[in-house]
Amino acid sequence: SLAYSGKLMGYAGTAKSDPKLAPFVRMFFEMNSLVTRNHSMGLPHRLLRILCGSEDSHRVLAASIQGEFQNLFLRITADLLMRSGAGDQVEGIVLTGGVALNVLTNQLVHDTLVAKEGDVSTTLPRGIHRS
Repeated sequence: SLAYSGKLMGYAGTAKSDPKLAPFVRMFFEMNSLVTRNHSMGLPHRLLRILCGSEDSHRVLAASIQGEFQNLFLRITADLLMRSGAGDQVEGIVLTGGVALNVLTNQLVHDTLVAKEGDVSTTLPRGIHRS
């Protein structure tokens, strides 16, 4: 429901992410992308322990989830752009659904993937090159 995602985004801005949590968050995202909507996988134990902890630990987890979500979303979007052959012809990217409400991800996509006026070299993310 929207209340949970709003709370997650709100908490994400109040703490720094923990790089040690990134692999567990990534695993959760990847595991759940492989199963149907009705058969979600459980949380990794490390994340479950954090959810049973203090509010401060919830904030760190939220920041870690936000950071890992942004990384995943950026990789997927960059891959789709490269596969489409659009290359330097991209003037913008339209996001819909719940992702469109994630302001931090929107800004990251804009800053990283969308060409800035007069600078088409920023169309592809840093570190990704056409073969």
